[in-house]
Amino acid sequence: VEEISGYSKYFSIDSEKLSQAIPPETAIDLPIYFKALRAAKCEGNLKFLVNSEIVEEIVLKGEGVSPQ
Repeated sequence: VEEISGYSKYFSIDSEKLSQAIPPETAIDLPIYFKALRAAKCEGNLKFLVNSEIVEEIVLKGEGVSPQ
């Protein structure tokens, strides 16, 4: 978690690595309790401002390997 001047704390998630951890043909809904800091991804990372309510929901589709 880092501090940005003028903003409250934020954290970032590597969405590509997270997708690799999800099996294909699977999608997970990520209810975000954090307000998005930027509309677009920052270098493959999703950055969120800390917030107390769900402000958006992100669906991540699985790109990992099938479970054997």
